[in-house]
This record gives sequence, C-alpha cells and structure tokens, in this order.
Amino acid sequence: MGQVYALEGCGGFAACAAENQKAVSQAAVTGRVRPGDGIVMTGWAGLEGSAMLAERFRERLLVRYPAELIDTAREFRNRLSVVREAAAAAAYGVGGMCAVAEGGVFRALWELAERAGVGVSVSLRKIPIRQETVEICNWLDVNPYELTGNGSLLCLAADGERLAEALFAAGIPAAVIGRAESGRDRAVLNGEEKRFLSPRTEDAIYRIWRMSGKEAVYT
Repeated sequence: MGQVYALEGCGGFAACAAENQKAVSQAAVTGRVRPGDGIVMTGWAGLEGSAMLAERFRERLLVRYPAELIDTAREFRNRLSVVREAAAAAAYGVGGMCAVAEGGVFRALWELAERAGVGVSVSLRKIPIRQETVEICNWLDVNPYELTGNGSLLCLAADGERLAEALFAAGIPAAVIGRAESGRDRAVLNGEEKRFLSPRTEDAIYRIWRMSGKEAVYT
C-alpha cells in the first residue's frame, strides 16, 4: 500500500468530489442549451491536483521554487468546494453545469457537452489557471488541463458574460472560456492548433504516480 492522501479541504479529496457532484445534481437548471451559449468556468484549472503534487513532491519542487509557492499550492486544498458556486449559478439561471473532477477541465468539458447534446469550442488561453499550478506542472511535466480539478465549475448560459459578472459580483472568480456549438465536435483552440476532446482522457495524476514509481492512494 502506498502513501494515503487525506488532506484537509471539505473532508478530503474523494469526499469533496462527492459533495460537489451532489451540489450540481441538486441545483436547478433550465436544461435549455443552444449554439452560441457561453461556457463559464469558475475557479482555476487543476487546483486539486496542484495541492496533491505540492504535498507529494514538496522536497523535489523546493530545488527549483521558493517554499512560499509550494505552500500556497498546498493550500489549494481549502478551495475545492463548488457548493456556493453551483447555488449561485442556479439562482442566476443556467442551461447546464458540470463540476470539474477526475480528468480535469478537458474531461469536464466533454461531459458538459455530452449532457447538453452540443459541441463546444473553447480557447485554451482563456481557461483560468494559477501561476503556482503552471510552475508545478511544467517542472513535473504534467498537463494541468487533464489534472484532477475539484474547485472549479463549468456552466452553460445564454449570456455567459452576464453570468460571469454575476458570479464575480458574488465574490466567485469566473471567466467565459468558450461557447456551445451546433454539431458534436468538442474542440479546444490554442492559436492555430485545435485539439478534440475525448471522454477517455486519463487523469494526469495517475501518469505521474506511475512515473514516480510509487503507488498513491488518496481519499
């Protein structure tokens, strides 16, 4: 048995994921999604995975980065709940929502589109991400957009900009990262590059556990 990760932050990682999914399932949504609806993301990509990596690889990361950066990332574990975000989005009125979890933002985008029966077009450069996550993922060669990501919520709304403004006014970081499209393509654009999303995206955390040669179990 490898090391057990049961960090603070809404009861541990698995408990937090269950709490977030429950909040989303209980939130009232209109269910009406049309091409052109905005995709709004709360929080930042890869928060949960960043906390896990900062905890597991702290000594290795300290070779390159100051302790403040690593310890800030470890504290992301206290930002993993999206219960308030789901309630605020439902009160505003959305056509659908999906909590980011295993597989990161990329898998959550695919799931959001699948549930709504639409395609999506997302700008990679508009996906919010903390600098701590960027640095840790670069050093450990991890894709932060495929990294387990409790702490973020995706919403579909007819007026994405207004939803983002309403969430921001409520103290919730939010940004419009793309829109719903007709058809079934689920694409992420990065300049001239286009990537099509897959439901089979493996969470990046598993790959780094294998590369590190150690089994990791977290609850």
